Amino acid sequence: MGSIIRKTAVVENKNFSAIENTATAGIKCIEASGIDPSRIGVLIYAGLYRDDNIMEPSVASLVQKKIQIGLDISASNLAGMTFSFDVINGANSVMSAISVADSILQNDHKQFVLIVAGDAHPSKSDHKEFPFEAVGAAMLLDWDTDSLRGFHAVSYLSDHTNAESSFSATGKLEEFGMEGRSHVRFESDPHLSESYLHLNAENINQYLQRQRPKAIDFILSSEPVRGFSQQLVTMIDFQHPADGGVALSPQSIDLHGHFGGDIHTAAPIAAFDVLIPELKDRKKTTLLFSTVGSGNASACALYCV
Repeated sequence: MGSIIRKTAVVENKNFSAIENTATAGIKCIEASGIDPSRIGVLIYAGLYRDDNIMEPSVASLVQKKIQIGLDISASNLAGMTFSFDVINGANSVMSAISVADSILQNDHKQFVLIVAGDAHPSKSDHKEFPFEAVGAAMLLDWDTDSLRGFHAVSYLSDHTNAESSFSATGKLEEFGMEGRSHVRFESDPHLSESYLHLNAENINQYLQRQRPKAIDFILSSEPVRGFSQQLVTMIDFQHPADGGVALSPQSIDLHGHFGGDIHTAAPIAAFDVLIPELKDRKKTTLLFSTVGSGNASACALYCV
């Protein structure tokens, strides 16, 4: 038993508002799923860089209002309300949101959970120094009683060397002044890709030793730089499959090629959205979701389609 992906949707560069992009992706996802929107019990916003650097109220509540789901909070409509909140864990935010959603769905199989993610410059403009592509993504999760389907437990690993994060974003009041809500300063280590690769591979290798899957067909990975996912595959030890299995040889998804750059928090959802139309036999496919980002921290989980 586990949480399964009912539908995904991606919106590319409609505008440069994280709220607009994720709300549009959410609407697109719900419409494509064909479900009654009133059955969405929880909406989780897993984006990081948001319009006007908003911290309160939750961005999830603003996206929920734009999507127009579960807004009636009267006592007579308890079953039709949607609870919304933000989950922030850098590039790993969607994986953390999946963990939360899985716990919710285990306790209430009748509802759905909608996760939305995406990043945009706080000025809501096409800022030349913003390192991420303005993409909105949405994933609708359901519960399946089939023990062979769905997400496995998510594994997390942080860099415990006490070194500074390879990537950081800050806002300096003295420098930005009254314009602080539309500004952000980025700092990046020149060895960022190497640090991310080693941490991500370490997390995945430890996870595979515990899970010992019989097959992995695709890795759906973050791509902070072009070619990251292809390099990651070469660093993972696939030579220890479960008893009776064969050596694993998964393929990766070139997100940079599809979206023209790093799509950050939207990466796991977008990679799945790119892959699914190309699958010939979905029922026999095992995926490995993997993310890595500032912290430094990595997350991964197996998913059986």
